[in-house]
Amino acid sequence: MVIMSLSTLIKNQNICEICEKKQLNSFFQIPSLPTLTINNFKYTKSSKSSNKKFKVRYCSHCKVVILDKKIKFNKLYKNFINKQPQNNFIKSEIKKKLNQLKKINIFNIGKNTDFIEKKDIKNINYLKFDPTITKEDSINKKFHSLPKLVNKYRNKVDLIILDNFISNIIDINKTLLILKSLLSKNGKILIYTNYSSFNILRNDINCFYHEHVHYFSLKSLLILFKKNGLYLGKFKFLEEGAFMYLIFEKKQNFINKNLRDKLNQEESCDKNFYLNFKKNLKKNSTKIKNILKENYVLYGYGCSIGAITSIIKYNLEERISMLIDDNPIVNNIYLNKKKISIVKINDVKFENKRKIIVCLIPRHYKNILPKIKKYMKKNDILVNLVEDFSVQKF
Repeated sequence: MVIMSLSTLIKNQNICEICEKKQLNSFFQIPSLPTLTINNFKYTKSSKSSNKKFKVRYCSHCKVVILDKKIKFNKLYKNFINKQPQNNFIKSEIKKKLNQLKKINIFNIGKNTDFIEKKDIKNINYLKFDPTITKEDSINKKFHSLPKLVNKYRNKVDLIILDNFISNIIDINKTLLILKSLLSKNGKILIYTNYSSFNILRNDINCFYHEHVHYFSLKSLLILFKKNGLYLGKFKFLEEGAFMYLIFEKKQNFINKNLRDKLNQEESCDKNFYLNFKKNLKKNSTKIKNILKENYVLYGYGCSIGAITSIIKYNLEERISMLIDDNPIVNNIYLNKKKISIVKINDVKFENKRKIIVCLIPRHYKNILPKIKKYMKKNDILVNLVEDFSVQKF
């Protein structure tokens, strides 16, 4: 096999790179959005802000949403610190494979942390292909070095893990061709990723930022893998439908009723489906603007990179007094040269004024609600930035 570069940027064109049909349509854009991940907000007040226009398009055939201008990994992941929790579904699949074979090869592709338990290390040949590292060692390889190991590991890899990363890969078609050549006869590709159709339906802008190149529908993933000779073996929706867990393999499987029903639902995602998302964003912008006309102190709960998208889109950066986060990665960020502190809720000294807390991580709303309630006083407001805006007045 010829070693292929995985850093090539795809030129802007009207043909969908997933289904290869001329079906791409304009979706929405944000005029200026930071290109960095959240733990890269270390520039000072006088530093030049690294902002770019964020623009996406959707494919009316396969329902994928695609970022118009891709950002290279070395710009996205400079000084990156990963704190994503490990996926229990993937851990379970590793144990199953260890019960079948004495020794297995695992390739972990992405920026997530290791999945290997200490007691299993001796039975696993483990390699991690990480876009965030600057220096390789015997375990940690740069993502772009993946093609170099094709000849050594052709048809020998038992598990390939793509946890919260398949949507970040710039040249996805070339990458999947390489993964197929690596996969053993009974090998599996384990994927955990956000489900764009659900997030669009909920008017959740939180998942949209420069790190994500593709926002996959179920149909788009089936098409993408099938054209590369890989087939869906299992799928499950998680977190009320916001995320998908999927297993792909070389063995062809039949489409069951559950899968067919979900694909039929996706077919209803027509032009109006995407148009309503844009309309609702505009409507919700007006709602939050009207709420902020009153004399409230504004706090944001959650400081992921997706939270920054919500802040920018809803023009909240000038009004936010502070960001609250359960596990802050940095102590503060700068948005449009304004310094915003990030503090755990137990350490916040709330002003003796009416306050609004905006939930910037909507999928965790149910978990953070009990934490917030004990700090809310009469006439305080809690806002969840999805659907038609959940506005709770105390």
